This record gives sequence, C-alpha cells and structure tokens, in this order.
Amino acid sequence: MARYLVLGDPVVALGPAALIPDGALIVEGAEITAAGPLEVLAARGPFDRVLGSAGHFVMPGCDLLVVRKDRILFPPGRYDGEPFLDVVVDRAEAQDIDVVLGHGRVLMEGGRVTVVNEDQVRERFAAAVAERVYRPSAAVRRWAGLGVMVEPYLAPLYQPWYHVPVEPAHAYNARRMADGGRGGDRGAD
Repeated sequence: MARYLVLGDPVVALGPAALIPDGALIVEGAEITAAGPLEVLAARGPFDRVLGSAGHFVMPGCDLLVVRKDRILFPPGRYDGEPFLDVVVDRAEAQDIDVVLGHGRVLMEGGRVTVVNEDQVRERFAAAVAERVYRPSAAVRRWAGLGVMVEPYLAPLYQPWYHVPVEPAHAYNARRMADGGRGGDRGAD
C-alpha cells in the first residue's frame, strides 16, 4: 500500500480548521489518515512519495486535488482580503490542477495522465479511424468505379461544345451605359 505525504499551503480540511496554512495530508492507500501542519506530519515518515509544495493548495474530496496557486492568486496581494475558497471557486481552471489522487493511486501528475499511455491511445485511435471512418462502403466504391468506367465515353461526347460561344442571358451591371461606364448622367459636365 502506497503512503504519500501531500503538501499544500493551505490544505482545505473538513475539520475544525477549514484551512490549514502550510499544511499536509498523509494518504495511505485510498484513505486520508491525517491532516495537519506540515512540520508535525513530516515527522511521521517515511513516505513512498511527497506530492505538492508550498506553491500548491490541496483539496480532498472523493479524490484529492493538488492545485497550483500561482496563477489563481495572481497578482500577489490582490486577493489577500478575500475568502480563499471563494477565490479558488471563481478563478481556478483545469490547467491549474497538478496532481490527482484517486483511491490511493496517482492518476495525474504534472498535468499528464499517469494511468493511461496517451501515445498508445492516439495510435489506436488513428488506426481505428483509418480502418473504419475513411474506408468507403461497397456502394461508394462501386459508384466510384462506374465513374472511371464511363469517363472515356462522356468526355468525347461533350468535347464539341467546349468551343461554342455563348451569349450572356443576363446583364450583370444594368447601370453600364454606352457612355463608357460612367453610369448615366452622373458626373456629366
């Protein structure tokens, strides 16, 4: 069973103190076993991994999120007088999530999914698209084949009409006059 020390400043807690400044969590398997000040919990080591830092805040819930706070709290001092959780709810975006733990497993770290080989998924998707999406059906292949078969007969059929002059059936510029295109009496002296 993996044992993690998760750091955050603050750690959002569901206990008496809603925010633990310079806090930490101990996660053992799928369970948060302790929450408190970093200096107290760090002494309970060793840990398999340490996640987060003072530049993150930690939000436990169904899963555990370690979120970068540099962008959320920028510019420095701007949100000091605001309730921290209100600022997070208003300003946090998906790009701010750094680590996700679920059931004791690191599911995402550094913005990359760790439980799925993304390159392999892309390759498999590209192969599936090539095999299923862009492969024409039998009916489409048959019509394309018919087009190739009739082309040698249809091209000579239309060839004599290529050089026949055609008079326009509509005057596209009705204002154009015999006066050289000046538009009637406009501009007349």
